[in-house]
Amino acid sequence: MSHYEDPQGTVAVVPFLRQEDGPDFIIGHSGRNHFISLPREAVEVLDLLASRKTLEEVQRACLEKYGEIPDLGEFLESLEERGFVRPGHEEVALPEIQEASTQYHFTFIPERNAKAIFSKPVLAASAVFVLLALFALVSDPSLLPGWKALFFQRHITANFLLLMTIGLATAFLHEIAHLTAARAEGVLCRIGISNRLWILVAETDMTGVWLLPRNRRYLPILAGPWLDTVSASFLVLLFYAGRRGWVDLGQGSWRILAAVLMSYLLRLLWQCYFFVRTDFYYVYATFFNCKDLMEDTKRYLRNQLSRALGRGTPRDQQHIPEREMGAVRAYSLFWLAGRGTAFWTLFKVSVPLMFAYFGHIGSSLAHDWRSDRYAFADAMLITVIQLGFTFAGFALWIRSIYFPRRHTQ
Repeated sequence: MSHYEDPQGTVAVVPFLRQEDGPDFIIGHSGRNHFISLPREAVEVLDLLASRKTLEEVQRACLEKYGEIPDLGEFLESLEERGFVRPGHEEVALPEIQEASTQYHFTFIPERNAKAIFSKPVLAASAVFVLLALFALVSDPSLLPGWKALFFQRHITANFLLLMTIGLATAFLHEIAHLTAARAEGVLCRIGISNRLWILVAETDMTGVWLLPRNRRYLPILAGPWLDTVSASFLVLLFYAGRRGWVDLGQGSWRILAAVLMSYLLRLLWQCYFFVRTDFYYVYATFFNCKDLMEDTKRYLRNQLSRALGRGTPRDQQHIPEREMGAVRAYSLFWLAGRGTAFWTLFKVSVPLMFAYFGHIGSSLAHDWRSDRYAFADAMLITVIQLGFTFAGFALWIRSIYFPRRHTQ
């Protein structure tokens, strides 16, 4: 017999933090980056168990309050797998779970400095900056670069490495913005390398923000895209000034800056790939208080496809509250639009750019290497570098398929 089936058994509850989230609670503890959403009744059960009551006493209390006896066995086994409870009655202290703790990054950033960086005056000033850039684009839409801004016919490797360095720096700043905004809310985070499909990305682990009230989660989630938007706005205004002769940086510099601006625009467009968990996805899930928005949306779309084709058995989603189900239905349109946006980017940017480089590099490799040794070496080197990044991205993608990570949303 399982320990959780013994009526006289007791359970040791690991001390946890909680945040009321509508009708439910999000619980977790600072020693681990793992948070789960539980109904209020389940949290009350944990509180009763933490007060050293036996399983029988807990069931009796639930019967008196709710008129039914809960089945605690499966529930407690699930919580044990997540490290929230243990069989027995010994007291569990937080230091005992620190072997699973995460090493946080940039903890030296004072919280007051983080609050100053993301203060209302600073955010308001940056919003004005973005509005000025939008006015500039309305008056001169040609300021927006196309895919050719990323195409270089000479010094391909040098330009690629330069743009890669700038890209890494701006991606790092994007994640630092997330981290600093979270720090302003008193949450510690860490930065790591991950992947979205086969594309390498940097990301900030901000699972601690789920213990914040909902209205305080938006800034940490949106801080990265907002910094990208402000940075892109600065470049737009710089090009606007250059077109009017107010600034002259030289043709080479303008070429690099156009490529950087295009990179920023693609990064912001990436946030609209709603079929993956982007920053905008988490904003939507937070606003509508969805427990498992991505999986619920995929099931909903599969159900619609099954009904349309008249094949397969739709998955039951009646357990999802109607308000949340409405958010899922609406998000399914975003999910499909995100797929469309990804395909548009693929065929309007990635494919033309790829063919342009393949043609140019192929031409350089096809010629006698002695006729232009620099162009030949340049083509060979960029091919090796690009293949290395591609293989690394595919390796992480394949690993994520076989060893999927858990998500709180």
